[in-house]
Amino acid sequence: MVELSGKLDDGKTFTYWTFDKKVPGPMMRVRVGDTVQLTLANAKGSTQPACAFCCSASA
Repeated sequence: MVELSGKLDDGKTFTYWTFDKKVPGPMMRVRVGDTVQLTLANAKGSTQPACAFCCSASA
């Protein structure tokens, strides 16, 4: 993960996480019964508190 800074129209700045400097990050597809293990670590000096995962189900 790479942290980048963005600037809003009103001049406020924010820091956000990217995956290979891209947003959104890559999609991972797994099937029922698959085991998935992810290890995420904040970069030294990071101010970001957490990472959110969005999941969906399809038929």
